[in-house]
Amino acid sequence: GSYQTTGTVDNSMYQGVIKNGRYQTSSARGLTLQQNDQGENNFNIKSMESGLENLAKAQFPTDKYSFEEGQLLSTATAKSWLKREAKDNKDGLNPVDNGKTDPDTRNPIYLQQILEQDFMVQDGNSMKLGGIAIALGMNKVDYYTKTEYGAQYQTEISDEAIKKQGEAIAAKVVARLRAMSKV
Repeated sequence: GSYQTTGTVDNSMYQGVIKNGRYQTSSARGLTLQQNDQGENNFNIKSMESGLENLAKAQFPTDKYSFEEGQLLSTATAKSWLKREAKDNKDGLNPVDNGKTDPDTRNPIYLQQILEQDFMVQDGNSMKLGGIAIALGMNKVDYYTKTEYGAQYQTEISDEAIKKQGEAIAAKVVARLRAMSKV
């Protein structure tokens, strides 16, 4: 395909990638685990995006890389990863439902969102993937019901548990991304 970049106002910003005359949007952008989008978990997606982009600048300098919204994770893949691991969803990154409903003994939903940003490099007249930045949106509180349409309950998740689960999930995500053919 034919590639162009958008240009930039100053050196602190990335140029965007235009492929065949169109800006490539991410099909998984803004996707969150639907059951958990209330209360403290309804964080600002824009803040997550700009925060990840700012962190990425240390690894992917704006004078060498152009920005493209994540193209590797499809909507179906992201949805599958955000769900619980189960017999019919081996790729789920949240723990198996242990069947318990007590806030202190049930397995909460830890992972709420996955954000992918791609960083492209010039390759002759084309562009190729130069790097990927991933952010994981983790829950501080997991909201749930014991019965469909029933009262809402919540499981508080400790900072220690968030860190432990986040690191374990991140390792799985990195391994899965590295196994993809385009990476």
